[in-house]
Amino acid sequence: MEELDGIWRFSKITLKMTVVIENDENREKVAKDIEMAHSFCPVRNSLSILSILEYEIVTQ
Repeated sequence: MEELDGIWRFSKITLKMTVVIENDENREKVAKDIEMAHSFCPVRNSLSILSILEYEIVTQ
């Protein structure tokens, strides 16, 4: 958070997620889909702060 003109505001948001997939053959597609969803998310695009996406793809 940061203070600007006496008002506290969020300066960035970090989204952390873990995606579980059945096998590795879809790993690249899933990663691409996650990145695309983050880029086109209307909530994220409405924010005037930095949005950072951190994710891990694990095989179950």
